[in-house]
Amino acid sequence: MEWAVGEFRKLMLVHLDTPLLAKVQPSVDAVLWKLNICKYHRDEATRLIHGEVPPDMEAVDVLQKILFHATGQKDPKPLCLAHMYSEAHIIAFAQSLHSTADILAQVICIVLGIDSASRRRKYSPGMKDLKENADVRSRFPLLHEAIRQLLTSPEFHYLDGYTNTVKHRSLVDTLFTLSTKEDRRGIRIQSFEYGDRKMESKWADNFIGRDFRRYWSLLCSVGMSMNDALR
Repeated sequence: MEWAVGEFRKLMLVHLDTPLLAKVQPSVDAVLWKLNICKYHRDEATRLIHGEVPPDMEAVDVLQKILFHATGQKDPKPLCLAHMYSEAHIIAFAQSLHSTADILAQVICIVLGIDSASRRRKYSPGMKDLKENADVRSRFPLLHEAIRQLLTSPEFHYLDGYTNTVKHRSLVDTLFTLSTKEDRRGIRIQSFEYGDRKMESKWADNFIGRDFRRYWSLLCSVGMSMNDALR
């Protein structure tokens, strides 16, 4: 699903006065800009790894590169640097994507006149606050359900845990590895714990690919529910 942003901008012109338009416009633009930042970091992470280990490289050659990388034989620097730079892009991708939900929450509060008092924080409410907000639940049940689906999704839980861990606690271990069973090669994010949840190991290209598409679809459902509430 895609968020009909053009329609949303037209609805804002109908429902919001000039001061509110000026207040909300930067946040709307930020959500879309963050999406483009996510795509950039996703593409760069993929390019760097494929530059060293192309998808059509024979498994035995990939294994040899990994062994050289691990043992320091020959010159491990090219693969080592590709691994490090790709991980940097993955972290930047996650942090950009993680912020989109809370930025969209600010948009929701402004355009729908939601009581933005937050129990969890002093200033701007986040998407988790809106899930617990009685005003949203009673006045906009379809929007509330879209928010609930986003926040209870495996994609959100993983993104939330990964981003908060690398931002506030420590890096999450990654390995450049090969799986002949899955016919996969690349960076694998190792398992980690966040709160009472254990996040299982996963391929980085699933995180920045399949999971990204699913998360963005859920976020767009929230956006479309906001559109519906304004119609």
